[in-house]
Amino acid sequence: MPAAEIVYNNRDNDIELELRENGVNLPDYSAINRVVVTIGEVVIDSFINPELLYWTGSYLVIKAGLAGLSVGNYRARIETYDADHTNGLVWTESLYMAVRA
Repeated sequence: MPAAEIVYNNRDNDIELELRENGVNLPDYSAINRVVVTIGEVVIDSFINPELLYWTGSYLVIKAGLAGLSVGNYRARIETYDADHTNGLVWTESLYMAVRA
């Protein structure tokens, strides 16, 4: 498995990600109005769980340790929504996460 983000259950450790387009960090995150992260069977939606996702400046922050994930290894899917992508834009389906107790 490629390098994984380590998630500690019930901890405040954040995963900070840069969303890249053509190898360059997305220059303006302010247009994003919704983020959905799917980790295994768990869906973290900024509309439903705003305390678990936020984006500012040049990072997307996921508080996966507070999402009630089971211990194990996962591949996460990240989608963003904005005025130009009202049906969502999938950034990746291969963010590896290792969840630990």
